[in-house]
Amino acid sequence: MDLSYSKDLLNKTNQLIQSYLEDVHTWQRKVTHYYQPQELKDLFDFTLWADQTSPEALLKDMERIAYFSVANQHPRFFSALWWGADIHWIVWERLTSVMSTTMYTYEIAPLFTLMEEYIFTKIAWLLDWNTHVGMMLPGGSHSNMYGLQLARYAKNKEIHSSWLYNKKRLIIYTSDQSHYSISKSIILMWLWSDNIITIPTNDVWEMYSKNLEEAIISTIQDWDIPFFINATSWTTVLWAYDPLKEIADIAQRYQIWLHVDAVWWWWVLLHKKLKHKMKGIERADSFARNPHKMMWTPLQCSIFMTTHEKIAHEANSLQSPYLFNEDKLYDSMYDTWDRYIQCGRKVDIVKLWLQRKALGDKKIARHIETAFDHAAYLTKRIDASENLLLVQDPDCLNVCFWYIPSSIHKKHLTHQDILKHKTYMHKLTAHIHGEILKTWEMMTMYTHTKSLPNFFRMVPISNNITKKDLDFVVEHIEKLWHKVHNQLNNK
Repeated sequence: MDLSYSKDLLNKTNQLIQSYLEDVHTWQRKVTHYYQPQELKDLFDFTLWADQTSPEALLKDMERIAYFSVANQHPRFFSALWWGADIHWIVWERLTSVMSTTMYTYEIAPLFTLMEEYIFTKIAWLLDWNTHVGMMLPGGSHSNMYGLQLARYAKNKEIHSSWLYNKKRLIIYTSDQSHYSISKSIILMWLWSDNIITIPTNDVWEMYSKNLEEAIISTIQDWDIPFFINATSWTTVLWAYDPLKEIADIAQRYQIWLHVDAVWWWWVLLHKKLKHKMKGIERADSFARNPHKMMWTPLQCSIFMTTHEKIAHEANSLQSPYLFNEDKLYDSMYDTWDRYIQCGRKVDIVKLWLQRKALGDKKIARHIETAFDHAAYLTKRIDASENLLLVQDPDCLNVCFWYIPSSIHKKHLTHQDILKHKTYMHKLTAHIHGEILKTWEMMTMYTHTKSLPNFFRMVPISNNITKKDLDFVVEHIEKLWHKVHNQLNNK
């Protein structure tokens, strides 16, 4: 390594990062510089050469990368369930990149292995679990997949060497508002779409526990095998939380693995008014959690945990001789790689541990309270608007709403009334969202669920948001409506 070259490049990169952060926080930078794919291909040089590139050329490339990338540090970035990164995380992410290590054995990552063990033990203590095993994974989807995989193994430990239950179906139960990763996971597990029974939800999008039990009884009568219940706290779009206590009773009654997709749950424990809604998670067999959501840990940082202490190792271990040896200098139980499907993985635990060390739970709790204040303020602004209508009163941080043209009349409008204009409302929201991207002034999400047409979805979790930013959201959408209305009428 050329130390002079390395030092020079690091110094110039530091200057670029500082300039980038200053631009974002002083409004010198737009949230996004959006271009169509072909336009961006013409604007950015993707060419790779056989010869080495000069430091000056590399820095210009980095500047252009920063310019064309979305500034998720920006106060008006509302387009995801996560937000930029605190300066602490930026520094620590770079530190772990310099170390460039992995986590498959204790000897290659001794401190980080013990760090994981500490965090997992702390979480287990909060849940009053006597036994546990934890895993750091690339995302919530992987966590849900591991829940399914281990539940199937628990139901039949001969699954590796025999066919699936002599053609009996293994049945999964999940709500119609659950995350798509449950359906995606079965593709990798040689299960089929008819292995999933979707349980309907009530008016506030929570799973009907009565319907769940009826579905399980029907499965047993058909001589199929119930093996997995997925409960959600909170759902991705409308923030519904399934009744965990009732579902846990049903899972226990029929001896079915209960997995809770609770990627947001940690911050709930820090919120006094909502903590009670997680009652029942302590009875789950497994759960998924994403500290990079709402706790502002840098992407990616996801946790899967189960009470079945040895099952991950039993289900996934192959004891490859070039890594696995029982006669090591230390206890081989600290070699975590064999409980995972993959071998190499980043030391994501460092980001979570250092974050908790830097901020502490009290400061994180204050951030959460501020986010709730912002959601409440945005809700009031929408209610006061003549043309914006809430999909439902938000119970949490997701604020979902439509733009309602004056011709439809917002007053006393119900979901049934919205459905009368479904096609138009579906197009209207998508077109307004497109115009928002073109202005470069802010980013938000839109989606649809069940039979409802597209609506806007805002999650005001950034530490940099002010009421002025939330006022801008309302005013900007109302301003763009006229342009979109003309476009739709001309088609």
